[in-house]
Amino acid sequence: MNEKPTTPEFRLLLACSSVLSNQENQARLLEILTDGIDWTLLAKKSVEHGLAGLVGQTLNGAALDMMPHEIRDAFFASANQTRQRNRALFDELAGVAEVLANNGVRAIAFGGPVLALQAYGDLGRRVVRELEFLIRDPDIAQTISTLRGLGYERRAPSNAARLELIQRLQGHEALFKKALKIGVKAHTRLAPLMLDIDYEGLWHRAQRTTINGRALMTLAPEDEVLALAVHGGQELWWSMGRVCDVAHFIGSHPNLDWTAILERARTQGCLRMVLLAA
Repeated sequence: MNEKPTTPEFRLLLACSSVLSNQENQARLLEILTDGIDWTLLAKKSVEHGLAGLVGQTLNGAALDMMPHEIRDAFFASANQTRQRNRALFDELAGVAEVLANNGVRAIAFGGPVLALQAYGDLGRRVVRELEFLIRDPDIAQTISTLRGLGYERRAPSNAARLELIQRLQGHEALFKKALKIGVKAHTRLAPLMLDIDYEGLWHRAQRTTINGRALMTLAPEDEVLALAVHGGQELWWSMGRVCDVAHFIGSHPNLDWTAILERARTQGCLRMVLLAA
């Protein structure tokens, strides 16, 4: 994250992203607001981190009278736009999962609009960039074939040998549907090769969940925490959105088994990632 943590805009962005109680957070927000805020800069940074919906909702509840009308309207419009876009993404994800299942591919949906609902409980609070699934290695060819049948294409067509090498190194295939401007990543791994992720255990613990009225295979909550920590670490936590995802997912799952999380993280080589995320 390039912003200086001492600026009032950055501190306000952090406070708006907090999972503290309303009373505690409101006191912090009001204290920061007394320093004077560049509202245009705050709105810009909120959009850059994919958190305009969350920030706008928090400020509407805590400091509505202190926000310029045009900034309040911009946050409101951004949240509505995000909610509409994410709803379309979720419907697409549920449809893709159903077609994959009909073609014999078990796929675990994680991140994306699933995470937006699991962590924030509202599709308007967090911008979603793409759809993400976890599949088994032997299913990659059928998955690609199915996705292409649904209108998805590889972003950069290349020869088969190079594509196989890229998939093996990155652990995922990325495709894009131009008609809907939707990207999808079909993961065969959640982490780099140097981490010893227990995929058999992960698949064994995966659960059938009803989300937003649609049945989907999802990660066990403890495994989702590990995945969030690993992905945030891979990106060097450049986006505050990743930080908020961890905080809000933990906040919305008060019964997480932390003993299991730490033990799995230790044995799978990602304990430092999880501790940093937490």
